[in-house]
Amino acid sequence: MATSSIQERGSTSGGQQMIQQMAHLSMDDPASTDTVTARRRANALRPISKLPPELLARIFCAYAALPKFNEAPSAAEFSLKDKVVVSYRRQIGTGWLDVVQVCHEWRETAFECPALWSSVPFPLDWGQHWARQFSALSGAMPIDIVVGRESHRRGRMGTWVEDFVKAHKFRLRGLAVGFTVSEKKWIQEVVDIDAPVLTHVDVFYAYSWPGDHAKYIHGGPFSAPELRDLVVFRVSPDLSMASWPNLRNLQLVDIPFDASQLQSALATTPLLERLLIRQLRHSYSIPAPSPSSTIHLDHLERIDVTGDSDGVMAVWGTLVVPSLAVVRLSFEQPTRDELRIDGREESLTTILSATRQHMDRLAYPLPGLSLEVSRDALIIAAYPEPEGGTLPFKDDARVIEVQDKQSSSRPYDFVAVIRAMPMHTCRLLELSAMIHWFYWADVLEETAHIEVLCLSACGPETTENLAKAALYSTRKNGPTLFPRLHTLHLYSVFYDSDDPQPDVVPPALLALRKWLERRDHCGVRKLRIQECSVFAEWVDIFRQIDGLVVEWDGDVRFCRGPNPSAIP
Repeated sequence: MATSSIQERGSTSGGQQMIQQMAHLSMDDPASTDTVTARRRANALRPISKLPPELLARIFCAYAALPKFNEAPSAAEFSLKDKVVVSYRRQIGTGWLDVVQVCHEWRETAFECPALWSSVPFPLDWGQHWARQFSALSGAMPIDIVVGRESHRRGRMGTWVEDFVKAHKFRLRGLAVGFTVSEKKWIQEVVDIDAPVLTHVDVFYAYSWPGDHAKYIHGGPFSAPELRDLVVFRVSPDLSMASWPNLRNLQLVDIPFDASQLQSALATTPLLERLLIRQLRHSYSIPAPSPSSTIHLDHLERIDVTGDSDGVMAVWGTLVVPSLAVVRLSFEQPTRDELRIDGREESLTTILSATRQHMDRLAYPLPGLSLEVSRDALIIAAYPEPEGGTLPFKDDARVIEVQDKQSSSRPYDFVAVIRAMPMHTCRLLELSAMIHWFYWADVLEETAHIEVLCLSACGPETTENLAKAALYSTRKNGPTLFPRLHTLHLYSVFYDSDDPQPDVVPPALLALRKWLERRDHCGVRKLRIQECSVFAEWVDIFRQIDGLVVEWDGDVRFCRGPNPSAIP
């Protein structure tokens, strides 16, 4: 394929330099007419001429996405640790300058293919000349616009930005905005009913700009008719006027939203797939909705909601979501009633009841549960069967997660939490809590189906109390604790004292051995010890038990022995 001469390019990082390059590209080469005609005739015989413009556009996109390696890396660009040259991807759009200069055929095809120039967001931060070039080359195709996302350029946008966006609103497909003081007034005039093809909106407001002390700002209803994705950060839409019949993804972050208004907005989102809300609160001035009024989100795949208990429950209690949806609720701010102990316990009961109700609706039971209980936090999570059936669970595998992070002068009621969960389907249980031994006697029935138990990131008291409670249950003729348990996993438990000695076994491990030795009542066949502060001598006391398989990772880094330097 005959190629045209390549223009001297140099650096193309700035907008003005790119405009100059574009101007050069649109000019004919300083060659005679006969030469140009002959060159075009030769190009017409090449395979490139037989490719459709759509395929050429994909080729251009692939080349433009390649990283640009520095030809002579400096010392700062060479990583001594990784022994590799650090490469930098050039700014969006500069790749076209390489591709369209391959030959006349490629260049003319690129200039005559609006879909190529509308395939990447218009970088308005580079200036209006570059934006207008993009606009002209994209024809009437739908476009995406990015403005105010480069921190070093924030606050330097002129009034032309507002005029440019409004002028192209009719073909605006996506809008990503980083707000500054001067730009926060026009956004609601753009994302409205007059934006017929707008599908994606991502708005970020940084209130750290000098002279602006507002933590968040108010926007319009963001009611573009075809809107599919709405992500706003510190920008409060007018939910009372929202209408989102095609919305799939809704993320409202770092804004105090009223639960009743959110309910009204969600009622207009029948196709919603992802819901992320932060700082949801309940309004006592607005009557609570009737329990019979429900919102069906049949396409929802994931819901993450954070706020005060009344606010979260006001929304969660009215939603009907698919049984396969991932649910994560976090209650972080106490309401007025919850400042009292009895009010807090009533709120916790409501939370657990709603969680149990959703778990009972699941199309398939979740065999895994984890409970993290402390004086100021409760985290309940449900999991599918883990790979290999080993614990601890992986956080990203959680299907349901409920967090209550409210402080109190009294700890959570472990028995009430256990009884509120569907323990009849639970076979794998992970505990991270300090549980008194006498609590276990009240949950013998609830723990009857547990096959794998993991004590994770808890103190040695939990191990000792569990062993004592299990031994105590064998003294009666009634049910014993964990009758089906066959695997016990100790994960990240610190058993050593201030001055541990390899030949002095901690009381917690001695109590555990005493229980595991009762082979007539204890069915544990495998003990797994991982990332715990134990010496090899402590592990050996369990290897002596007949019928017990001991798996230890051999990690003694967490042991603070008499001579730490001697520990490998």
